[in-house]
Amino acid sequence: MRGPAIYRGKQWKKPAGPPLTLTMDQADAVPPAIQLSAPQIFRKEGTDIALTIQPRQFGDFSGLDRSDLFVLYLIRDGFPERPFFFGRTTGGYPDDMGFGPYTVTTGLARKLMPRVPAPGNGIVAIQGEGWFDVETTRALWESVFKAPASLARRELWVDRPSAGIPFLYLRTSLVLSAALAQTGRPEEAARVRAQAERIARATQLEDVLASVSR
Repeated sequence: MRGPAIYRGKQWKKPAGPPLTLTMDQADAVPPAIQLSAPQIFRKEGTDIALTIQPRQFGDFSGLDRSDLFVLYLIRDGFPERPFFFGRTTGGYPDDMGFGPYTVTTGLARKLMPRVPAPGNGIVAIQGEGWFDVETTRALWESVFKAPASLARRELWVDRPSAGIPFLYLRTSLVLSAALAQTGRPEEAARVRAQAERIARATQLEDVLASVSR
């Protein structure tokens, strides 16, 4: 297996069914949006997930759009047999949809869990961030992610509007540093914090450094 070392030597069960139970015609027929006049309850069978879906505002329209519906269908049909992750590039989307309490930040994604996580086994609660998988994120940061070192070597990131990806790596390093400090590893925390500071200087994101405490 050529994948990252942290994922080797494990048993990975092949899902028995498709990620969606919809046929192609049914998927094509999903409307661009549906209107909701009131919050709706969403429950996922076989898990503890039970949440209230609030209508989202799209100008004068209140409801859910097509992408929201497919997120719910994928969780309904494939989870937890198939892992489900929200990319952190989606910002607060998991929270907007109500899934926030059931997610754990892992590297550059938020992993959906079948029940509200609890501290332990590398999972910690970080103020302002929620549940955080410090061990997996540390392994990814140290041995898988190549962008942090590349970003830190840059002389200057000249296009501030395109700094979304550098921001994501910077934010990840700051939260990881805070998590390492919280779990009694100050030297590792300081090393990751130093990497964060180099990324911030290279990408003109020094103001982000104050967003997560040391």
